[in-house]
Amino acid sequence: QDAGWEHQIVGYKDHESPWGLIQQLLKDRQLDTISSAAIETDVLTVARMNELLQLFPNAAVQPVENQLNTMRVVKDSSEIAIIQRAAEMADFGVEVGKSALKEGITEMEVLAKIEYELKKKGIREMSFSTMVLFGEKSGAPHGNPGDRKLQEGDFVLFDLGVVLDGYTSDITRTFAFRSISDEKRKLY
Repeated sequence: QDAGWEHQIVGYKDHESPWGLIQQLLKDRQLDTISSAAIETDVLTVARMNELLQLFPNAAVQPVENQLNTMRVVKDSSEIAIIQRAAEMADFGVEVGKSALKEGITEMEVLAKIEYELKKKGIREMSFSTMVLFGEKSGAPHGNPGDRKLQEGDFVLFDLGVVLDGYTSDITRTFAFRSISDEKRKLY
């Protein structure tokens, strides 16, 4: 709402349908229907599109993805600062993970330390499920952390991000734990 849009913004939750809200707004303005609707058609479900067409059968649907994507690219200084802070928090999470590494610790234990320290810094939500993967699992871009214990010579993958004031960060880093073989060094 603070991004420069001068018109009324009505929010709704993902599990709610926006069309009832739109109908109420029209009623409040003493309007019966709409002649056109600017919609992000690439993210609208078929069910919601069908609801829209049932409520407003004569409305011409205009896709607005290109216009909205162009607007979203432009950030003001406060938005840039939030994004930078979110990136700093992701960097901090990786540093926490690196400092937690010791032989015998599990992937889940390192993951818990990362998220705990981020929560202490005020982060309420991660961008996606945090990944900490050791050894053979570190080569999988979408693995599942578990009880795998860290061993000398393992690669360690950190993949994490935070949500901060509606903006997200994402960082992926791979490290070698202690000494690694020449073969692994060549791979890395």
